[in-house]
Amino acid sequence: MRELKRRWIVTVLILALAPAASWAGDLEELDWIIGKWKRESRRGVVHEAWQRLSDRTVEGDSWIVSGSDGKKYPLESLLLVEMAGEVFYIPKVAENEYPVPFRLTSVESGRVVFENPTHDFPQKIIYQRTDDNKLKVTIEGPGDGEESRQVEFDFRRAE
Repeated sequence: MRELKRRWIVTVLILALAPAASWAGDLEELDWIIGKWKRESRRGVVHEAWQRLSDRTVEGDSWIVSGSDGKKYPLESLLLVEMAGEVFYIPKVAENEYPVPFRLTSVESGRVVFENPTHDFPQKIIYQRTDDNKLKVTIEGPGDGEESRQVEFDFRRAE
């Protein structure tokens, strides 16, 4: 466990210190994501919930309530963290041994883009508020051959 924590910290520090376009905002510009969101899927109802932990940290969780047995199954742990003047989106999913950081690369009104070009899939994660009660999450990356792959998830506010 100690080794995992050390590798995780080193990875985040490397990304935080790597050269990139600077962002002059702060994490509060992303407060529209805070709250509970849900979407219907073939397997059940997928939930994503975000809460502010501090002025530099927003934590999220994602889970599914199965349509077949009604049980809650975790999908991923999420973190938005501001470090060294940059913001990172850091999901931890069962498919990856370690959390994978994505750097915030674009902020527009109600739309944010996070990227990690070294990750297999996705390499880009986009959160876009389509209105106060709707959220579209798009993941993009390499597909088969030379084609890129894009998957969209439409959430609505669950509160």
